[in-house]
Amino acid sequence: MAEAPVDPAAAAVVFLALEDFARQPVAAQVKLRERLEALLARSIEPLAAEDRIVADTAEGAAVVVLGSPTDALMLARRARRGAHDAAEPFGLRVGVNHGPVGVATDPAGELVVVGDGVATGASIAGFAQPGQVLASRAFREALEAADPERAERLRPGGSFTDAALRAHEVFAFDPASDSAAADAAPAPGRRRALLIAGAAALGLLGAGAVVRWLRTHRGA
Repeated sequence: MAEAPVDPAAAAVVFLALEDFARQPVAAQVKLRERLEALLARSIEPLAAEDRIVADTAEGAAVVVLGSPTDALMLARRARRGAHDAAEPFGLRVGVNHGPVGVATDPAGELVVVGDGVATGASIAGFAQPGQVLASRAFREALEAADPERAERLRPGGSFTDAALRAHEVFAFDPASDSAAADAAPAPGRRRALLIAGAAALGLLGAGAVVRWLRTHRGA
């Protein structure tokens, strides 16, 4: 049994899920992974290494953002835009949540990230359509407190029920308001008190998602 989480903190989590990834042949999956990792490396570049935790998931990747919710929204937008504008566009579903994230140790002695923040983020990504950014109500409220102007760009997107029969109100980002110039001036934010160091692997528990640290991006 995993030990209890240590010092849980509220943080934003951005999930990037590749469209129909599990149904693709192995060779296609490898190619999609490579393209996603290149996209992710560009998308996280504006964030300081100590303000992010990057992980691999079964269908894509996840990033815990330890700074302002604005940073998380802008990361989600950069990823969506990068997949859409690529020389070979690919379907990417993006989900953003804000909630409790903590650290525990699994039976193998590896550090894992746990909490409703990650479980709900995975569910939100599952509700999104390819090329769409969806956010939870909790994320929109956190963003509104930090950056009201950008929060206005998240419009009501309906309600969905996850596999655990929990209802989620979601908000959709309007791609028409998206541009590289809009990412130029993030709102100031203070890094959250959630630090993970020296981990060989990470796991996100919840919604059946298992993740591992993307070492190629660690400290990039």
